[in-house]
Amino acid sequence: MNLMKKNLLWMFAAILACGSMFTSCSKVDSPVEPEPPVGPDQAAMFVQNVLADGRYTPINMGTAEDEMIYLHLDVADYEAAKAEFMKLLPEGVAETAFEMEFPKMFVEGAAYKLNVPQRNDIDTIAFMKVQPVMSTAVGLAWVALTSDLREALHANGIIYMQASSNDDMDAFVTALMNILPYCMPDPEDRTHLICNVPSEEVYMELVSVMVTNKMRLSSEYLEDGSLRVTLTDKDNNSYGKLTVLGEANKPADAINVFLLDEDLQASLAARIGGSFAKISFYFAPTAE
Repeated sequence: MNLMKKNLLWMFAAILACGSMFTSCSKVDSPVEPEPPVGPDQAAMFVQNVLADGRYTPINMGTAEDEMIYLHLDVADYEAAKAEFMKLLPEGVAETAFEMEFPKMFVEGAAYKLNVPQRNDIDTIAFMKVQPVMSTAVGLAWVALTSDLREALHANGIIYMQASSNDDMDAFVTALMNILPYCMPDPEDRTHLICNVPSEEVYMELVSVMVTNKMRLSSEYLEDGSLRVTLTDKDNNSYGKLTVLGEANKPADAINVFLLDEDLQASLAARIGGSFAKISFYFAPTAE
């Protein structure tokens, strides 16, 4: 799966997953034929627990034209994500866990059975841990739901995301400092930073932390297919906007191209003493 060919900074892996992986695994089959369910409606109880929590908020992981709404919750780490998920399970559901196959973007996973007496059926949900190298970009863990549960929650699934600083510039500067060893100013335009990274994995690790969850929620798609996010401080005052060029607007061999508007350039210069108007990412040239 070539994630670098996508024109989004922080969610291309999620878009691919939403478009293919969750279509196939949104309803996970039990290893044996389930017996007719008895007892309470655990699926309804699960939905009620999610909605009653109040902290799970919707986020669009698709595009402006093709929305893919997920519920998300910011947590400190994977263990906190798992603990929060277990709180949503009705009594007795945790004991139904069974092993499952999961796509390569995950490193482990388990499925759980929910009784649905009125349909004489069982709904199955899956809780899966995202590969660490991808977790900053697409979340620490994902919950896959059946079609009935997706309809009830008005969401395609649940994502647990890494909590980040309330000041977006903190994350942006930290990421920029980690990226600089791979970069040089363009000799013809000193405001253009050209970065050559050795692999997709390094690119993901370096760039994904530039965009905080708060920035993701402020994202907007432009008519040309580019993505724009706003950087804000802890009081939601704007530092400026960062634009990720759409596929049609960047060089064909570039992984991604980021544009900083004048406000963001000034804010960055005030923080670190210098700034760039444009940052382009490429794969490092290989010796022939």
